[in-house]
Amino acid sequence: MADAKVLIVEDEVIVAMGLERSLGSFGYDVVGLATNGRDAIKMAKELKPDLALIDINLEDDIDGIEVAGRISKDDIPVIYLTSYTGDDTLSRAILTNPYGYLTKPARPREIYTTIETVLHKHKAIMAEKARKKGEENYHALFNSLPIAASIISTKSAGHSAHFEEVNNLFCGYCGYSREEITEAEPCEVIVPITKDFSICIEDIENTGTGEYEAFLSSKTGDKIRGRILMKGVNFENTSQILTVFYEKNDEGKISKGESPSFSLSENIDKIKESVSSIIAISGLGGGVEMEEIYRYAESIDEILSEK
Repeated sequence: MADAKVLIVEDEVIVAMGLERSLGSFGYDVVGLATNGRDAIKMAKELKPDLALIDINLEDDIDGIEVAGRISKDDIPVIYLTSYTGDDTLSRAILTNPYGYLTKPARPREIYTTIETVLHKHKAIMAEKARKKGEENYHALFNSLPIAASIISTKSAGHSAHFEEVNNLFCGYCGYSREEITEAEPCEVIVPITKDFSICIEDIENTGTGEYEAFLSSKTGDKIRGRILMKGVNFENTSQILTVFYEKNDEGKISKGESPSFSLSENIDKIKESVSSIIAISGLGGGVEMEEIYRYAESIDEILSEK
């Protein structure tokens, strides 16, 4: 990766300068040369290198292993430069989870190959961390939406429709745990009043969206009347339906649980703000899973924009 910023931590000046020349010839940007542990830690904080080459055996009260342990906390990958090292030192070095080792004197091509391998590995690890963090944020936001939402996978490959995901409010209405609701038939939980559930699914598959008077049937047999908004979401050759449910009280006003009348129009800004946050974090994460999350969030946004 050309232009990658590298910090060299080496107390032998001649060796450090030789490394600097070699790295420069490969297009790397050597942002700093540190000859002791304290300077190395300070430079890493200030310069934020993409990678650090660190001599294990620094002649200093802060050796290379301690330096690596500290800067690794800032997600800076470390490659150790080693000569002969005793077992105790190697055991300590392993605990810092370095990305690689180079035995001195290392040949330029070996240095280049090791650095490229480490940079690509680190990039993949950071992308996976970002993906997982994005998913965690998405699930937290989806669950906190002040409106009952679910994702249903429709029939495919001989499998019947089932709930893929539901948020906290949906579970609260139905009285099911997440584990229980994945075993429940969607048609037993979402009960349209004027059409059979299977006909509603066909409508969505044909037109993309639909809105129906419906009951949510709870675990105890109680029925909550309201409207169910549905939108088809096609992803990776899989058909799924996003549903948003809002309750109505006896006067026909939208309500939320035991609260006084809950106006969707009055709360829509709050809901859309949460959805916008989901779109933002999923857009940053990258990857197939985050693209799927992005589509779900955009679908909620489109449904609410029509209200």
